[in-house]
Amino acid sequence: MCYPPVSMDAHLSQTELDDLLAQARVERHEGQTSFTLELAYRVNCLFLVIKGKVLMPIIPDEFIATVRRLMTEGGGDGVAIDLRECTYFSSGAISFIVTVFRDAIDCGQQVVIVEPPTKARKIIEILGLNACFLMVEDEATAIAYLEAQRRARQQSAS
Repeated sequence: MCYPPVSMDAHLSQTELDDLLAQARVERHEGQTSFTLELAYRVNCLFLVIKGKVLMPIIPDEFIATVRRLMTEGGGDGVAIDLRECTYFSSGAISFIVTVFRDAIDCGQQVVIVEPPTKARKIIEILGLNACFLMVEDEATAIAYLEAQRRARQQSAS
């Protein structure tokens, strides 16, 4: 697993990043709901990986707090929401994705959605969320885009 280099403006040490990522996993297997939420760094991007059938309306507050902390203090290039293994998501999951997007924008970061399945893509488009999210077909494209956006933000700030 790759972690972002801890920069001067990041507040988390490598040990703190390791601890947060080790704890940042949610699994639910109840009735028709069977999903996993994971956080990982790939190159210098925070990946939120959503797998399975997300029917539950509520994502645990601790997980949301961890995502926020990593966005504000983790020093990454941006956030990629990986839906490659997501078979279904409810309105609660959509709300969570919108929350991640809003929080990332507040932190000055960009968000991309990686390879949403056809049904998820249609829901995103029907709700008009495709105007907010860039949807990409693979992890490498997500990383390259988020890195380029970070460089552009840094250039405009200087």
